[in-house]
Amino acid sequence: MTFGMSIVWMDVAAGELVRTCKALGFAYGLSQSMLGVTVLAWGNSVGDLVANVTMARDGFPSMATAACFGSPLFTLTGGLGVMMTGTVLMRGALTFDAAVTLRVAVAFALASSVRYILAVPLLHGWRLTRATALGALTFYAVFQAVYLWLVSRRAR
Repeated sequence: MTFGMSIVWMDVAAGELVRTCKALGFAYGLSQSMLGVTVLAWGNSVGDLVANVTMARDGFPSMATAACFGSPLFTLTGGLGVMMTGTVLMRGALTFDAAVTLRVAVAFALASSVRYILAVPLLHGWRLTRATALGALTFYAVFQAVYLWLVSRRAR
């Protein structure tokens, strides 16, 4: 029962935060996609960041690394799958606009995955070093810059 109630409370809190972000975005003229890729994505990932850093510092770097890939994969397959199944069952076919910003986000996500699949074993010999971390942060910074530039161009 406690587990169920914690899920309900998290759902209520998350819903309120999303509605607050949407209201602030509307008030300040910010697009929903920009809020989703920045503020909401960062907020969604803070828990994973804390848990993964804690696991790595406690001597479980393999578990922390696996969680870095497993958590987003579960979110995409489990969370998106459940949401889309529920929506299709309740409302019928799900359609959405595949705007340029969404295509750019998907392209960067795929490029990042390919980068890890190829670079970690071939260039880094299965070792995650500071260079790997700086490369990941640089890649993310480039993605954010490109994405925010696209969003600002569409707003004009």
